[in-house]
Amino acid sequence: MKKILIGPASFGEINQSALIELKNNNFEIIKNKYGRKLSKRELIKILSDDEIVASIAGLETYDKEVISSSKLKVVSRLGSGVDNIDLQIAKKNNLSIYTTPNGPVNSVAELTLGMMIYLARNIDQMKLDMEKGNWKRSFGNLLEDKNIVIIGFGKIGQRVCNLLEPFNCNIIVVDPYAKISNKYKILSLDEALSISDIITFHVNINEEIINLENINLVKKNTILLNSSRGGVIKEETIIYGIKNNNISSGWLDGFENEPYFGNLTNYSNLVLTPHIGSFSIETRLQMEMESVKNIIDYFS
Repeated sequence: MKKILIGPASFGEINQSALIELKNNNFEIIKNKYGRKLSKRELIKILSDDEIVASIAGLETYDKEVISSSKLKVVSRLGSGVDNIDLQIAKKNNLSIYTTPNGPVNSVAELTLGMMIYLARNIDQMKLDMEKGNWKRSFGNLLEDKNIVIIGFGKIGQRVCNLLEPFNCNIIVVDPYAKISNKYKILSLDEALSISDIITFHVNINEEIINLENINLVKKNTILLNSSRGGVIKEETIIYGIKNNNISSGWLDGFENEPYFGNLTNYSNLVLTPHIGSFSIETRLQMEMESVKNIIDYFS
């Protein structure tokens, strides 16, 4: 019987099918007992068990120290991004890496569209007023004719574009790898920021894209959405953008350090969610079964 670590604390919460599938294929399951993302130290301690040869990974760090100190043969990432895994070290250690690239596409894209409308119509502020007993109506904006900048044109970015088409907005793509499109404008980052009404991130990297220098290029009163990684725009940049009126409101679902309870919680024009992009029932079940299938297929 082979041992497998299940990194994501929420794995199997909705349905036990994926866990049952592992047991039926003679895997002994080691669960994350912390109820949150594993720290690097915790991960190293768990993987010190030489009998753990496989892992279903969330966002915990798999770097040189973690990989080299383990006996892992295969990691199946519950998601599409692998920026938390050192792929070069994995290759050197003959560690096979798999992902579930199709699972989160619709879930993240639909949530992104919902948050665009939510923020454009000032629903959050009116919700707060109603909770305080204030009947106060605010004018919002349509998506029609707005310049919506999609940073990252992978599967999720493309799906967001598809969902936006009926709204008759101006879709602008920023991605150095995007091919020429007859449907959408493809601009450089600086060009796109200067005409943006809404900016949404859909990248698989955790590198700074909008920083304290180019935030000044962002058109005044832009709506910002980030369902990617926290590192693409840092906390201090967001705060500066709000104070400088470049950012009017925003939704953040990814943070550099999670769980997040930092300074951004103090801004009423920001909606913060605990990394729930893939947290739809249908999507999660699909991703969990796909991640398990990756493991089973590897050992088959």
